[in-house]
Amino acid sequence: MRLPQTEKDLDALLNYLALTNIVEPHFSAVVLHSIRQDRDHDKDPRAFCHFCENDNTIYCSSALEHVSPPVRMGILLHEVGHLYLNAFDDPDVEDGEEVDVDDWAVHTPNAGYTYTDEWHTWRGKRVLARNVETVGPAFVETVYEVYRE
Repeated sequence: MRLPQTEKDLDALLNYLALTNIVEPHFSAVVLHSIRQDRDHDKDPRAFCHFCENDNTIYCSSALEHVSPPVRMGILLHEVGHLYLNAFDDPDVEDGEEVDVDDWAVHTPNAGYTYTDEWHTWRGKRVLARNVETVGPAFVETVYEVYRE
């Protein structure tokens, strides 16, 4: 299953990050649908994505297609931070990687990166994802303006 809006958002975001020198121009990442992530999202509405070390793939629940653009792009910005910073789960560092990734995302110019609650429809039900990453609507617009140029 393809995730067309998620793929488009990631492409636009990576283009913006490269053009603004936040990441190197050769940095890349892709999104793929993950049945495992769909099952994780069934259990926890906040579980949208996962990744594997040494792999620039973001494995996503199809639920990511159903959230607002600022939340989808905020989640993707967070996941790109993990990949870009090589910040993976280390059992010896308690939440250190998450703090580093959030610090990187917060300092992305004009992103307005923060956490919010997001209602979305998943498998025919309204669900609430609490405390999910988000960016400001103006950032989404800016990313797409740069992408279209």
